Amino acid sequence: MTLQLPHVRARRGGVYIAVLGTAMIVSMIGMCALHLARLELRAARCRQQQAQTRSLAQTGIEFALGRIDLDSNWRSSYTNGQVQSYLSLGSEQFSFKLEDPADGDLANDATQPVQISGIGKVKDAVFVYTATYAETSDGFALVPGSWRQSSLAP
Repeated sequence: MTLQLPHVRARRGGVYIAVLGTAMIVSMIGMCALHLARLELRAARCRQQQAQTRSLAQTGIEFALGRIDLDSNWRSSYTNGQVQSYLSLGSEQFSFKLEDPADGDLANDATQPVQISGIGKVKDAVFVYTATYAETSDGFALVPGSWRQSSLAP
């Protein structure tokens, strides 16, 4: 008489493979969520830098107007198109430049309008506001509707 042992199927490791596969999928989902959060944080920082550069560019124009008001010989004190840097706080700075769009010479005609560009910079992001300063019925002032903007952010 021959003794027969019951037939046992070898399933060693099958459950282990299933658990490992599930753990891998869950960890990949977690890694994707972390990457997405990092991208959202980077986008929020870029939006913050853009808002700061806009504010600094506007400050540059207002600062230029203040300098013009303080110096009666401002047309001869400043060079056409030369950037005047005034404030730098860490990675933030603002500056301005004055340009004569008519002939490129600020000092030759006191009645010609002047383009004032305010430049705001935060790290690599740069924003420029440009406005026209011209003679009006009340003297010299910024021309309404002459404000232009350009973003030089990378």
